[in-house]
Amino acid sequence: MSEFSKLSTPTAGLPAPHRVTADRGWHWLLDAFDKFKQQAGLWIVLWLIYVIILAALSSMTTIGFVGQIVAPILFGGLVLGCTAQEEGEEVELGHLFAGFRKNTGQLALVGVISLVLFLIAAVVAVVPLAIMGGTSMIMGLTAGKATGMATGAGLGLALGALLALLLFFALIVPITMATWFASALVMLNDAQALDAMKLSFSACWLNVMPFTVYGLVALVLGVLAMIPLGLGLLVLGPVLLISGYTSYRDVFGG
Repeated sequence: MSEFSKLSTPTAGLPAPHRVTADRGWHWLLDAFDKFKQQAGLWIVLWLIYVIILAALSSMTTIGFVGQIVAPILFGGLVLGCTAQEEGEEVELGHLFAGFRKNTGQLALVGVISLVLFLIAAVVAVVPLAIMGGTSMIMGLTAGKATGMATGAGLGLALGALLALLLFFALIVPITMATWFASALVMLNDAQALDAMKLSFSACWLNVMPFTVYGLVALVLGVLAMIPLGLGLLVLGPVLLISGYTSYRDVFGG
């Protein structure tokens, strides 16, 4: 068995991810828009409440990290709303908070693990900044010229900041892969948090091409959504949330 086969083998009782064609990334958004249209007004309200809650939690200096933990819980509830809608029922405002009534601990654990991984990524990303800035200052001191030291330190810090930013973005990609399907797997398949994150990562790795298409299309739509005073986000925001569910249904064939 190859290393990737071992990686993509799910824990007993959990669905196995499928490799889908690249164009499915575009269809995830189309399918999400179809669901959005069925109850557009309510989906906009759900998205606004979701954003406001997370923004409010993130803005609190002492407990800002709580937003990272609450996000999977709220999204888990929206997953149930999407499932209800697919079964011919209506999405309700209460679906947003359904994650606080079912599998709350595991959903919160997904948030805790992702928070720890983000913090590790941030610390690792700062290393180039410290090295480049420190090296430049040492070289300036060695040269014995204050102007040269200041210029060298500024250049070193700028280069270090760029490298730190690039490294941080490179590190958050696998973290995003590990969390993309995790809430849905916990909520709909009763997966344990760590198992859900490992399976989510392998499912995303298996479907790099459709995710690439999805990302490019979402980026273009994001730019277009900002043109009319950002009003397009009232549509794109909910659609992107719902696409987390439509991609799950496609990849795991539920």
